[in-house]
Amino acid sequence: MEGTPIDLGVFHDDINYINGLIGLDILKNGNMIIDLHRMEMYPAHLNRK
Repeated sequence: MEGTPIDLGVFHDDINYINGLIGLDILKNGNMIIDLHRMEMYPAHLNRK
């Protein structure tokens, strides 16, 4: 996803258990699939088995 701006920062100083947030705009633009079992994210056009 070249040319897509990404903002990295602290969510909240008192909350340290959040690993990361990915906006729906990024997920939709990249047509991403999130595999929670494998903890992986990849574009939907890849052929994965």
